[in-house]
Amino acid sequence: MANLRHTFKGYLYQDLVSALKIAETLLGRADRVVLDTKLHQFDVFDDVSVWTGNRRVRRQVKHASDAARMFEAADLRTHQSNTRVDVLCRSVLAAGSACADEHRVCACWSEPSDADLKLLLVPTEAFGTFPGCRTSLYKLNLSFLWPAGGNPAWPFMNSDGLSRDQYAALCNRLVLEIACPRMSADLRTPGPAESVLLQLLADEIGVGRFPNQHISAEDAAARLVYEAMAARASGRQIVESDVQSMLRLRTDYGRVAQRFPIRAAEAVDFSNSRKAIRDCALQSQRVLVVGPPGSGKSWLLTQLAHDLQSDGGAVGRHYCYISVNDLDASKRVLTETLYGNLTA
Repeated sequence: MANLRHTFKGYLYQDLVSALKIAETLLGRADRVVLDTKLHQFDVFDDVSVWTGNRRVRRQVKHASDAARMFEAADLRTHQSNTRVDVLCRSVLAAGSACADEHRVCACWSEPSDADLKLLLVPTEAFGTFPGCRTSLYKLNLSFLWPAGGNPAWPFMNSDGLSRDQYAALCNRLVLEIACPRMSADLRTPGPAESVLLQLLADEIGVGRFPNQHISAEDAAARLVYEAMAARASGRQIVESDVQSMLRLRTDYGRVAQRFPIRAAEAVDFSNSRKAIRDCALQSQRVLVVGPPGSGKSWLLTQLAHDLQSDGGAVGRHYCYISVNDLDASKRVLTETLYGNLTA
């Protein structure tokens, strides 16, 4: 029963990390995320795969129930954690042309105390998995793992014909990220890992405040964790549009339709006025256009907006009134609508 409980917590932690990477699609830090999909029978980096542009990072996620659990040499030289170096090496090599740019082990283990193990680890400047949370990132020291012209650190390393050059390829692509934040397994009383996700949703994505005040960060996090579980079961990839739909996020800041149709046959040519207003606007001056109803103010400003946009300018527009038949007339006078139209 204890082993089953440990396995369940391991999957829950994996889903929490996956939810974090899924959320990051909304920030442009990830283009797509694929979960729990093996590329081959030796694959141990199948937990979380993230594409950003042409770069791909594949992760193995390790949870530890014991808060005192340290990273040990046994993790690299035995099968106790499925991270024995020959297993990692075979996993990377077997991917062939599908090999990722980086393979990473993310573990809650604390810093090692073993002096020999510390010699094997070389600090690296890679980005951490958990934004705003400090973790320890290392690469393997090939000179210690397998000295040039010498023997490997552990006899089993070349038992299956693996060569030093192949371990060099592993050292080049592998990142060991330890001291990862632990979880409480309860979003209502978040631990460090849950707090990273909640803070990203609230502070960076804007969940819980206008125009997404209808959803709390805790609710959004729960949906993302559930989505990670579902995607892990189905093997489907997740992209930004999936996340926006899943969380029902508003990205228009409460704007309403701003199309103001110009009837070309009736429009008066205000090119001289447009040029004068444009010149003032480009000098960062405020310009007030006044005139009686029906004199063409809206058409003039709409044409001016088109002119500026055609030249690559950024234009925000808001119409307080379009016509008596405008279904959004009551919304246009609201402050939040004005804000939405000018910022969306």
